[in-house]
Amino acid sequence: MSPNTTNITAIQSAVGHAAEEDTGNVTLTRNGRQLYIDPPCAAVLDDLITICHVAVDDPYHGYRLEKQAISLVSCAKNEPNVGIMAAAAVRLHAAGYRVHFRCRRTVYGLPHPDTSLIPGRRCDRTMLSLLQEWPEGIIRYRAGHVEVAWLIWQIYVAYPDATIAIVEESSERRQQLVSQLRKIGVQIANVDANRCPRQECRVVASSWIGLTHGEIEAEKRDILLVADVRQTVSHRGQLAWSMVEARFRLFGLLTEACQLSPLQRDLIAATFGFVDVHIPAHGHTVRPVRVVWWPFRGGEAIPFVADDLCVKKKGVWYNHCHNRHIAKLAQAIRENDAKWLEAEVPQAASAIDSMGTRRTAILVEGVDHALALATMLPHWPIVTAPEVCCAGMDRRQRRLLADRRAAWWDGE
Repeated sequence: MSPNTTNITAIQSAVGHAAEEDTGNVTLTRNGRQLYIDPPCAAVLDDLITICHVAVDDPYHGYRLEKQAISLVSCAKNEPNVGIMAAAAVRLHAAGYRVHFRCRRTVYGLPHPDTSLIPGRRCDRTMLSLLQEWPEGIIRYRAGHVEVAWLIWQIYVAYPDATIAIVEESSERRQQLVSQLRKIGVQIANVDANRCPRQECRVVASSWIGLTHGEIEAEKRDILLVADVRQTVSHRGQLAWSMVEARFRLFGLLTEACQLSPLQRDLIAATFGFVDVHIPAHGHTVRPVRVVWWPFRGGEAIPFVADDLCVKKKGVWYNHCHNRHIAKLAQAIRENDAKWLEAEVPQAASAIDSMGTRRTAILVEGVDHALALATMLPHWPIVTAPEVCCAGMDRRQRRLLADRRAAWWDGE
């Protein structure tokens, strides 16, 4: 299955079958980085816009700022907008149109990533899968815990036949990135407006203007990585998309702490789409969270005038009924007791059925609560920080903590 087919199949699944009210046929055509809609269906897609502020002449103040609407559907200026394909398809389907998809220029495909040379504990498989399955997307990472050079090295190794272009507008940051990549074995050329290697190089780091060098053949590269997705909304970044026959797969890097303006967010979505991965640390992934409520009755009565500590102790930490329910649920999940789960907590059973692994952990606020639960869960280890304050614990609690405390794991 080609990458474009994968992308379009996912959108078709989201759209579903044709609506009961048949309004007509609409064709969404992907042409490199641009999306064309025929017929335009302006009445349905007019609200797919973003707002920018422009300066206009003002005879009393010199100039003033006015809001201006920018269509994300129109390709009048050859600006990228293929990222809104899914949003446009869903809106058209809801309006009763039968949506058809076409690809005028096929985006280059990638084989299954080869991770044999990447250390398992530092391999970011979710990122490599994103590159192989989608023609565009965003890679979010936690600055200070993730090295951009290591991410690029993994792509370089996992796809040994792929040609890669990395865009970094700042010459200082680009030179620093090139130096880091060369230290870990990546053969890379540094390109800007006035410098371009004569010989062919599989990996290049370039400014936006540097991409226009004919020797690089940026439009024929397999992968184009933008070191900071915010650079794509700059004037130079927007001009770079006017290259013809662009067939590369496009991905942008963005730190998780980065705050985007509404205009940046909309333009980036139009360019990179809505598919992304989050890398908190190398070899780690962010697990999806699904919250299930399980009401219960019982436990010691809490005084009406009680401080926060009293409420926690009587209502949570030392509430025997509360702890008994938690221990039984955790044990049932760990032992895959589907019969008990379906009978007692059906809402949790449906959520657990979709999970692959059944490793279970109970997150508590403090050691006191962990010790109370430990008496009901034999052989379950207690994981704490390297240092624990044992003041106020009796002899039984100290011994239980010493016997059941697991070695500290720092996540590396």
